[in-house]
Amino acid sequence: FLSLSWESKIKKRKMSYQIAKVLVKYGIYSYFIPLPLREKLEVGMRVKVEVRKRIMWGVVVGKNEKKEKGLKPILEIIDKSPLFPPSYLSFAREVAHYYATDWFEILRLSIGSKGEIFPFIKEELKPLPSKESEFIPYLCLSPSWERRWERYITLLQENISQGREILFIFPEWEAYTFLKEKISSCFPRETAFFSSALTSRQRRKNLEKIIGGEAKIIAGTRSAIWLPITNLGMIVVEDIHSSSYKSPSHPRYFLPEVALIRGKVEKIPVVLSSPVPPIEYLYLMEKGEIREFTVNGSFNFPTIEVVNMRRENRRARQKGLSKYLI
Repeated sequence: FLSLSWESKIKKRKMSYQIAKVLVKYGIYSYFIPLPLREKLEVGMRVKVEVRKRIMWGVVVGKNEKKEKGLKPILEIIDKSPLFPPSYLSFAREVAHYYATDWFEILRLSIGSKGEIFPFIKEELKPLPSKESEFIPYLCLSPSWERRWERYITLLQENISQGREILFIFPEWEAYTFLKEKISSCFPRETAFFSSALTSRQRRKNLEKIIGGEAKIIAGTRSAIWLPITNLGMIVVEDIHSSSYKSPSHPRYFLPEVALIRGKVEKIPVVLSSPVPPIEYLYLMEKGEIREFTVNGSFNFPTIEVVNMRRENRRARQKGLSKYLI
């Protein structure tokens, strides 16, 4: 009796996690995990499954032991290790909810997949040092890039010493090219760049370097925010007033908002920088919800005065010009 009981427990353990929840283009579906794949399959991996008589790739977002009849099997595991960390899956889901879009579309953005599927191999990353991190949003108002860069250098060195990655995002290709030279000159081996302007081969090479954990500094334009970085320690977004941070196509989003969502989920600091930030961020800083990011040196804000143009138009001979402007 004891022998049979023990054998049944072992058998039950082996039969655990028979069902996988897979996120595909059309939603989340349950699939049966074939016996040869049960020990290999993990949440965050991409797999190939059959959906509506077509073979598609999807992402495993959950597993359970509940038995269900008539399920289709998972056909193939694409990745040898999880491509998407649990925190990234949570971040993608939060963004999808915030912008009322599909969770799958957000994950698709992370690898820039347009039908091409290839496996990514993640090296076994070393455990992070035991240091508590928290979500702290900052707003930097300094117009001097040189002063900001001096402060960024210190942050980069701190994150690298802790085994964490830091993500730099720039709005325009011109600024990206200038800053690429700056960052490369200081950290040539630890840096990887990511932008839609790169060729497919360059993007894939840099993506493999980022996902593999080789790059400690990731710099790029708008699309870089979607990279599945495992040990992310900080996000820096330059020139948040730029209109190029607004995605013109589906899914539509505003990058500074996405950066704050990711920082909150990942529990890391986020630095938003602009000498002329959107007024809502100044309001949040006034309320104390965003802290001021200080740099060496000081500067004076221009004097701002609100002018009642209805009153000015009644007084002035030439309408449209106030006495302050003249």
